[in-house]
Amino acid sequence: MPVLIKPIVTEKSMKAAGQNRYTFAVAKEANRAQIAEEIKKVFGFKPVMVRMITIQNEKKAIVVLKPGEKIDLFDVTENAKKV
Repeated sequence: MPVLIKPIVTEKSMKAAGQNRYTFAVAKEANRAQIAEEIKKVFGFKPVMVRMITIQNEKKAIVVLKPGEKIDLFDVTENAKKV
């Protein structure tokens, strides 16, 4: 079962991404350690902190990375690689 379901791309989450905080929808059964391990495996960065929120039966994780590290998936600048 996948731990990370999808990135959450909203105006608020994109603003947070500029501060090294990335938001993902995650599996309801996932815990902080599983989310941190999945981030490390998929993106190659060990999170500094993982916070979790459950709203209307949907679980979200806010992943904080070290300064200088970023997840390209959230990069929306003109110079970003086109996927």
